[in-house]
Amino acid sequence: TTLGRGGSDTTAVALACAVGAERCEICTDVDGVMSYDPRLTGEKVIIPVTDYDSLLDMAHFGAKVIHPRAVELARKFGIELEIKNSFKTCPGTVVKKGVTHIVERSRIEAVNSRKDIVFFSGYTDNWPQLLAELRRSRVNVMNPIVEYSDNRVKYSFWTCKDEWEKTSDRRPNIYSETDLGILAVTGFELSSDIHILEELQHMIKQATNIRQLFSTGQSYVFILPADRLDDLTRRIHERYLKQ
Repeated sequence: TTLGRGGSDTTAVALACAVGAERCEICTDVDGVMSYDPRLTGEKVIIPVTDYDSLLDMAHFGAKVIHPRAVELARKFGIELEIKNSFKTCPGTVVKKGVTHIVERSRIEAVNSRKDIVFFSGYTDNWPQLLAELRRSRVNVMNPIVEYSDNRVKYSFWTCKDEWEKTSDRRPNIYSETDLGILAVTGFELSSDIHILEELQHMIKQATNIRQLFSTGQSYVFILPADRLDDLTRRIHERYLKQ
C-alpha cells in the first residue's frame, strides 16, 4: 500500500464499515496483541480479549500491531476486530465494546514504551495562539496538559520525533527535549486503582526520575529518560505480567 504505516489496517476497517460488517479480521505476522515486547522479556503473552479504549492506548504508546486510526474507526462504528497471525490457526486478540472481565489475576493488561518522541514544556501568555501555530506547522499535539495561573499558562505535550523534524522550517520556537520516552501501563479500570499507581511510582523512582505522569483512564503514562525504558519494562513485566 502507498498509505504509509497502518494504511492496510485502516483500509480494512473502513471497508468493513462501508459494507456494514459486524467484524473485521486483521491478519498480520504476529499472533495477536501482546502484553509487552517479547524482545525485551523473552516471553510472549497474547491478550485474548480487550476493548477499544485499551487497545487505542496501547497503539498510541508503543504497540505496533495495529494503527490507532484503525482502532478509532472500529470504535466509532462498533466493528468487532480480531487481530491474528496470517500463518497460524491459533486464536488471536478480539477487540470489542463492553469488555469487563479481561483481567482476573491483575488489573494490568500491558506495558508499552516508545522512544521516538519529543517532549515540550513551558509557559505562554497565549495558549490558543501557540496551538494555532502548531496546527499550521502540522504538529500533532499529543496528551496536552495545561495549567492556568493568572495571565500565564503552563503547558506540556509530546509528539512523534519524525513529525517534528519535518517541520524544522516552519515550527514555533519552543523548548523541547529529545532524550525522553513514554512508559505506559494499561489495564482494566486502572485509574481507579491507586494502590497500583503507588507501586508503579515507587518502582520507577528507584530507577530514575519521573518527568511527568498522567492518566488516560485506561493507562498510567510516565514521561521518563528514554535510556531507562527497556529496564523498567522488564521490571513491570516481572512484577505484574510474568506467566
